[in-house]
Amino acid sequence: MILLDTSAVVAALMPAHPQHAWARPYFSVEGASVCAHTLAELYAVLTASPQFRLPSASAAAIVAQLAATLNVVTLEPELYLKTIQRVSALGLGGGAIYDALIAEAALKLKATQLVTLNAKHFVRLGKDIAELVVTPEQ
Repeated sequence: MILLDTSAVVAALMPAHPQHAWARPYFSVEGASVCAHTLAELYAVLTASPQFRLPSASAAAIVAQLAATLNVVTLEPELYLKTIQRVSALGLGGGAIYDALIAEAALKLKATQLVTLNAKHFVRLGKDIAELVVTPEQ
């Protein structure tokens, strides 16, 4: 089981992305998954990124197709609280919570890989997360 973070999903979806060839095959892995939070992040990137800006209706259609194609992992309120405790204990604030929610989804899934272009965002969350991280550099 693998979980793709938002950066890997964007790369896989956008042929012009420099890491497209690396990321795209992960969509074909059996059990490929994303965190439900990634759906919202993907919509934000697709509608606001200078490189990949799409009309809102197009972005919404892509997100809906992704949700129908990949396994979507949701988190219960207890896991949100657990994740907040994790980042708090590490002294992290701000946007680190969003990466931590994706990481928590990988743990819930019992993923063997967390596929990302942003390793540093995840390795700081603890050894249990760091050992899952897969990047193009590996």
